[in-house]
Amino acid sequence: MDKKNFTTEKSFEIITQMIEQSKQNLNRHNFNPWIGWGVYTTLLGLAIYCIVECTGVNQWYWLWFLEFGYAIYDCKRNEKADPGIRSHIDKAINGIWKALGWLYTLTPIAMTFMAIYFQHYYALNMIMPLILIYTIIGVAFTGVILREKWITTIPIICSLSPLYMFGVISSQQFSNAHILWFTVTFFCVMVIPGFILNHKSKIR
Repeated sequence: MDKKNFTTEKSFEIITQMIEQSKQNLNRHNFNPWIGWGVYTTLLGLAIYCIVECTGVNQWYWLWFLEFGYAIYDCKRNEKADPGIRSHIDKAINGIWKALGWLYTLTPIAMTFMAIYFQHYYALNMIMPLILIYTIIGVAFTGVILREKWITTIPIICSLSPLYMFGVISSQQFSNAHILWFTVTFFCVMVIPGFILNHKSKIR
């Protein structure tokens, strides 16, 4: 009986250590990738909103494809980073974000070809709520794995935003102001949980 209790307690302790190590790995060099992506996307969104608002030319929305530039930078940075010790929890989190990375890549490409083929360019606006949905899933699932309540709760609350955007776009009432809606939501989903995780990693 004592051996069984010891094994259970030891297993729980090992799992807890793996979770804590995963949090540290995600915040290596005090730079959480969520913060980098969130800040970059927020600044890009604000720039696009301001340019379109000043010029009235919607073609500036193509600047969103500059996200691929940051993706290349992020991949290069990860290649140079010291991988350290990777647990099964690290691999699970990395697997989630790699799968979402393919969705981030394929969605705008596929939607662009579909818009050109069907001549319904307003459908390109669907990319933004889809990206939000992918991001919400990634952050929320990571929060569940790391047992962080707020990192799970914040994206779930923010899921109302892409649902609203789907409704607006479907009724063809999308306007430049909804760029701000997307930008604020993305900031809340990525940057705020990133800072929470950074803060908790430093105080442990």
